Amino acid sequence: MIFTGCEKKEPQPAHENTPLPETVHETIDPDTADVTSKSDSMTSTETSTKPSTAEMESGFSPLTEDDIYSYLQGIKSFEKGNEWAGSWCYEEAGGQQFSQFGCGVCCLSNMYSTLYREDCPPDIMYQWAQQYSNYTPDAGVGALSWDQLVCVCNSLDIPCELSEKPADYAEFQQMAASNQTLLVLVSSNNDDTIWQNVPGHYVNLWLYDAETDTVFLTDSKGPKNNRCRVPLSDVYAALKTSSSFQVLKVP
Repeated sequence: MIFTGCEKKEPQPAHENTPLPETVHETIDPDTADVTSKSDSMTSTETSTKPSTAEMESGFSPLTEDDIYSYLQGIKSFEKGNEWAGSWCYEEAGGQQFSQFGCGVCCLSNMYSTLYREDCPPDIMYQWAQQYSNYTPDAGVGALSWDQLVCVCNSLDIPCELSEKPADYAEFQQMAASNQTLLVLVSSNNDDTIWQNVPGHYVNLWLYDAETDTVFLTDSKGPKNNRCRVPLSDVYAALKTSSSFQVLKVP
């Protein structure tokens, strides 16, 4: 597959960071996300310098739950003072607020911050994604597409590979066990055991436990499902099968 999201933009001057900020659910169609037109309606900008490139001697270090970042994307968590929320929830693009489309950005922030042990909040990742892919948030299509997610991971030296939902659940278990994290696209249209009224939503899965067949879930939609163990089988059932891909693997 040729990734059209990897057209690198010219770096822009750095800007001052805004303070760091839960959410309403968003509808995501990674296959049809607009990757061609630049939005002129963004109301704030963050630093445009790359999150610092930490050196790893031999791959990524083993993780514990305490090591994992779990940013929230929306307004309610910020206004309630949740520790993983921040003022990025007020970012706007094409008439939408970040709380409506920012789950993919939060997943990328979780991945970079966790794997490289460096804080990279969503406001910084939001700007980075726009510079180093052709991600251009616009009305109704502010979510990152699959090709843009891959492109941003490449720009940050995060190895990744896209995958469809395995036909065999045992293969999905093996995916969860053999990768540092899985970024997955879920939908309550497929299964509403964990997520309700969520047509499309990106989340991260970490630290698969074979004894309990559970994963550690980081979910930017809100604190209810964030930082908790959930049955991997429920995530498998909820994978959004109407999308061309369902999983981005990070080994």
